[in-house]
Amino acid sequence: MIIAIGGSSTAGKSTLAAKIGEVYDHKKVKILCQDSYVKPKSEISLIRKHVDWEVPASIDFKKFYNAIVMASEQYEVVIAEGLMIYYHRQT
Repeated sequence: MIIAIGGSSTAGKSTLAAKIGEVYDHKKVKILCQDSYVKPKSEISLIRKHVDWEVPASIDFKKFYNAIVMASEQYEVVIAEGLMIYYHRQT
């Protein structure tokens, strides 16, 4: 089973993911945070000289997607969370 949790910054996505993980503690659970798949600062656009973290271009979606697929083969429950978890662009 794959569970996706989306929401704005500091909305409690990671906390909710952890709580859901506790419910399934009898199963193998893997939590993946989209923040772990942010591209290097040098590859992200700037707004007024500040890194714009909250745009789809800041995430390595291919790497994140592949991690979800791989985890789903190894764990019974995969919880993926992030600001842009539901963003999907056809390539």
